[in-house]
Amino acid sequence: MIDLNTTYLRDFLSVAKYLNFTSASEACFVSAATLSKHIASLEEELNFKLFNRTTRSVTLTEYGQLFVQFATQIIETENTFRKTIASLSMDSHNTLRILAIPVILHYGVVEKLSCFRAKHPEIDLQITECQPLFLEEKFKEGIFDIAICGRPIADSGMKRCRIVKSNLVAVMRRDHPLAGMKSINTEQLRGENILLLSEATNLYEACINRLSSVGCTPKVVYKGTQQDIILELISQGMGIGLMVRSIVEYYKMDNICCIDIDPMMEIYLNLEWLERKPLKPSAKLLIQYLTE
Repeated sequence: MIDLNTTYLRDFLSVAKYLNFTSASEACFVSAATLSKHIASLEEELNFKLFNRTTRSVTLTEYGQLFVQFATQIIETENTFRKTIASLSMDSHNTLRILAIPVILHYGVVEKLSCFRAKHPEIDLQITECQPLFLEEKFKEGIFDIAICGRPIADSGMKRCRIVKSNLVAVMRRDHPLAGMKSINTEQLRGENILLLSEATNLYEACINRLSSVGCTPKVVYKGTQQDIILELISQGMGIGLMVRSIVEYYKMDNICCIDIDPMMEIYLNLEWLERKPLKPSAKLLIQYLTE
């Protein structure tokens, strides 16, 4: 059975990178003689040569080239393991780190988190806001316990549960010709000035796809990340906004109205977490509370 020393693997990868024992030893903070011994021990353990060494050059053998891939995978796995363990050791089980998209206030999630905090004062909630476009990359850094997001994180190891459901609506001034209708179809928005959230949000692509599905090339006159600015522009007659009903209702503006779009497009907010990462008791309590 081969027993690989990860320190020796790191040394090997350093030599494979620089193809120079002196440069590699400086990068590893060991002497060239020590580094050479580590490589020799590794080659003895593996029972094959990793490098062709002459007085003028160092090159990888065929086995060495192949072994670079496996050594890299082993080191990356060790790094991930150490980061996860360090995170668990650093954080108390009562510290819960949450990564969330900015609109959790408008969905009523902040109020629910506040109630949860009042019910469980022993739990330290740490919430970090992140634009949807960057949330997946940020969550995969491994320092957060739970994500609150709309678009599912692309990882087969994720588990999720729904905590909020709303729907897409057309938002317009009450004096707009379409304002008296109970519902409208996307075709009726043809030729209208459209106000949307920017490409940095999950909703932008969904809105563009919905308009394009009926052969409508949307005339987008504004894109932004701040919901209140879009609503103010709508109230000034700049056009029709495509937004989430619960967000519009949060602002309670008298001179605008929401019209359902037929067929209805449902919008969800989910809790997501990594199944392979041990779930803290505090996280289990939060999941249970928000899904009751």
